[in-house]
Amino acid sequence: MSKQTPWQERTVEVTRQISTSSIQKYQLSCKIFNPHLLDTSVSSLSGAPLVVIHGGPGLPSDYLLPLADNDTFSNRAILFYDQLGCGLSSAPNDIAAYSVHLSINDLEVIISTLLGSHKFHLYGHSYGGMLAYEYLRLMAERSQTEDEDDSTFAVSPNQCLSVILSSTPTSISESDKSQNDIMMELLAQDPSKITLDERFRLRCQCRTPAVPEPLLNAFRKAGKIWAGTDVVSEFECLQPSTTKRLSSSAKMPSVRIMRGEYDFITEDMMTLWRTGGFFNHHSVQETVFKGGSHFCLLEKGQEYRKVIESFLVENDLNKHEPRA
Repeated sequence: MSKQTPWQERTVEVTRQISTSSIQKYQLSCKIFNPHLLDTSVSSLSGAPLVVIHGGPGLPSDYLLPLADNDTFSNRAILFYDQLGCGLSSAPNDIAAYSVHLSINDLEVIISTLLGSHKFHLYGHSYGGMLAYEYLRLMAERSQTEDEDDSTFAVSPNQCLSVILSSTPTSISESDKSQNDIMMELLAQDPSKITLDERFRLRCQCRTPAVPEPLLNAFRKAGKIWAGTDVVSEFECLQPSTTKRLSSSAKMPSVRIMRGEYDFITEDMMTLWRTGGFFNHHSVQETVFKGGSHFCLLEKGQEYRKVIESFLVENDLNKHEPRA
């Protein structure tokens, strides 16, 4: 029996039609940890796969790859991918090739191509968490009409078992304001702009003595066109529509929200996820990592992974049953 390889690299094709030009084809780079667990002959014995969505925009998945370190997820496949414009994915120069809506469409293509009918969990970090939420909201809304059949969807609305929103704001403007406030506070303490970025990092981004290598790798491969919060400055998550009948398949999955104690994603922002009407249920759990900040995985690795896996195992119980 051959030894299973822990990683597999794949590409998934997505398309764009800009104005009246012909349809352009692009490639999204994917890395799958424990790909053998997606085999139908063994998948029934493993946990449901986890789909990981990086932040930015334009900061590729390298900084999230430590999720797969050690043996925390030894019985689960994890799917990482670089969004269009960054990492090892295609990077068209035309800004019209990018939008939040197109990024959500790309996520569905990734899931339908690589996971097929597998039930799965979603994890999104920062801006990636906003994409995860909006994807689930749109999936729920489009399944609300009584005469719609799940078979018409590339991904069935009840395939997602749970979602983890890590250091995720409900709006980009609130996140930007929080970061700007911290910058002003740091400048008031010390007006030197030479050290400002490093002081900001140590305060609320990543409190390790040096920048961890996975984060440096992500910075090296960061996007150039669709990058930074300026390109999504008006992006905010919307509450699910209540104008249509809510069918059982339209119910949102279980949720865990997470942040670091010193994160610029504040407790007030987390409260919005719990009380702002974003989910049509009350199954929203919260974890705050003491001493952590925005890139908490790189500071609190094992603790962070264990919290995630515990939540996934809890929601794997619905893996073989339609969500009620």
